[in-house]
Amino acid sequence: MTIEEKIDLLGGVDGFYVRGIPRLGVPRFKMADGPLGVRNFGPATTMAGGIGLAASWNSWLSWQVGT
Repeated sequence: MTIEEKIDLLGGVDGFYVRGIPRLGVPRFKMADGPLGVRNFGPATTMAGGIGLAASWNSWLSWQVGT
């Protein structure tokens, strides 16, 4: 990869997409993030925030979220 191609992978384009690198056969792909689970445009799974889960002192619940 050229330095320009590496830099292109650091940022997004077109609302949560990573630029593709056609020369290498790397397609653009959609990213997702979020502090409480996957955040994207549409339905998503939400989990309890880590700090809230820790404050519950409920190890069984923490195990359930982890699995």
